[in-house]
Amino acid sequence: MTITMVPYLQSVKKKLSRMRAQVRRRFQEWHAHMMGIKFTDPNYMYKNTLNEKSVVIDVGCGYDADFSVHVIETYGATCYAIDPTQKHREHLKKLEEKYKGKFFHIPVAVAACNENLTFYESEENVSGSIRNDHVNVKNDTVRAYMVEALTPMALLERIGIHGADYLKLDLEGAEYDLIRNIALRQFDPFSQILVEFHSHCVDAYTDNDTMDTAQRIMDYGFKSFSFDNHNFLFFR
Repeated sequence: MTITMVPYLQSVKKKLSRMRAQVRRRFQEWHAHMMGIKFTDPNYMYKNTLNEKSVVIDVGCGYDADFSVHVIETYGATCYAIDPTQKHREHLKKLEEKYKGKFFHIPVAVAACNENLTFYESEENVSGSIRNDHVNVKNDTVRAYMVEALTPMALLERIGIHGADYLKLDLEGAEYDLIRNIALRQFDPFSQILVEFHSHCVDAYTDNDTMDTAQRIMDYGFKSFSFDNHNFLFFR
């Protein structure tokens, strides 16, 4: 093989790899469509069963609560936006005013136990965490303060409802502790659960931990779908 052939073969290899990835993605999209799964940016998935009577609990909603806004504007669902980040409160209050009667902000964290925890708020990034090994906590300027944390069932009790059609969990690394340590009957009141896994953001967990943790929910009786093995939709 001549030296001049090496770059050409490397280029062909990259093109074939991209083609395989595109074919795999198209197959996944077809599979998702057959299961009635819809998508919205940046990485949200849900079964297409939401309507104006649906209740959505959006944990880790961020300042813009983009998923809550999407399901309110698209389906007329009622959304409870869960986020303890103090710097987000003003933005979320404005959303409560804009979507009055459909959007409610509750400033708590979600964890495996009902307790008060230290929350680390990043001054530079949207996302903070109750984990001190989160990349934003380690690299950013951080404000630390105590927040109330509730289990999923305790959160339902706080809201005053018995169940919800959809639970989104964006816990910035704390999802592993939650899913591994709670009794999984805590998930019984939810028809769909979206979990964003953050092995790329925390030191303690790996991609293998993500798969093991997701498998725990599947072993409990939920089906699952994922494009990337980081964001998982669980449903019955």
